[in-house]
Amino acid sequence: MNNRQTIHDILNDWGKSKQRSPESNDSMKSMVLNKLPNNSVKTFKTPTPLPWLSFAFTTMAILVVMGNSVNYSTKTLITPNYTTSSSDAMESSAQSKNSIMPDYYPRYGYPGESPISDGREFLKTHYNSTLRTRHVTNTKTRIETIVRGFGGRIDGSSSAERYGYIGFALPANKLELFRQEIKDIFGEKLYIEQISTENLLPQKQSIEAEQTQTEKYITGLKSERNQVINSHNSTATSLQSKINAINTEITRLEIENQTATQQRKTEISTRIAELQTEKNTIQGQLGTENKSYQNKLANIDSQLKNWQSNLEVVKKQDKNLIESVATVNGSISLSWISLWEMSDIYTPGPLLAWILLALATIAYFYHRRYLELAI
Repeated sequence: MNNRQTIHDILNDWGKSKQRSPESNDSMKSMVLNKLPNNSVKTFKTPTPLPWLSFAFTTMAILVVMGNSVNYSTKTLITPNYTTSSSDAMESSAQSKNSIMPDYYPRYGYPGESPISDGREFLKTHYNSTLRTRHVTNTKTRIETIVRGFGGRIDGSSSAERYGYIGFALPANKLELFRQEIKDIFGEKLYIEQISTENLLPQKQSIEAEQTQTEKYITGLKSERNQVINSHNSTATSLQSKINAINTEITRLEIENQTATQQRKTEISTRIAELQTEKNTIQGQLGTENKSYQNKLANIDSQLKNWQSNLEVVKKQDKNLIESVATVNGSISLSWISLWEMSDIYTPGPLLAWILLALATIAYFYHRRYLELAI
């Protein structure tokens, strides 16, 4: 077997060494070509291939841009809900990237409820915003510090790995500074806010009308009370004067009775009895007057107490309304954002479209290079 293999290798090497063209190969080739007509040899031009891969990437980029435009036109608004729980707020914040600013806000009150002649404004402001962040917990703590730094208070907060919520109250005159602070720190592109205002003029007018009516009732009751007192004093004085006159006459008759004749004593006794009966009647009238006076006065005083309590309630309502106008109730929803989403936000247009365009450009130049090497 080894001998056969050795002989095969020797013959193979010998054959390769003997492979060569005849010495007259070039002259014979030249002679044949010279005898052929000039138009007998046709040359064919290979068609240049198109950069289909580049076209495909470009088409996909265009489709992404068109799809993004359609998606933007159908985005829905996340309207503020100031009584929303923290869990609901965290869920709604996840949709913040697909939300846009509203075309209108809900109308408060009823049109025509207050006459236009009253141009006062008692604007109650509601603030709601959504913030995208890479670090939810740290951002929540930082916002709470900012709220307290502007003289506000935290009414509620919660946070998880990807979502967070902060409910707070803030002085109305600090709202603009607070908004600017948030925008400067976290950037406008990651921050969407919704602000609505409501004129509490109807409530203010209602409170004022109720206060005016209450004060009117109190004034009337005080006037009635004075009249009752004056009438009682006049009646009581008159009755007491009659009683004093009767007492004076009785005293005079008793003195006369000491030196009077028997017949005169009889007359005096009859007259004293008549005066005593009249005195008892007048004293009864005075007692009835006093009792009636006490009942009337107690009734008026009770009404006065109730109306004065109502007035205090109305004044407290007015104070609460003014304090409510001076306070902004707000909330901030936090949601985690990925690096891809952040890049997409800061890129003009869809990030995927730019990547596809870059791939299309690379594919095109690669195609050109391939053609150059092929030539």
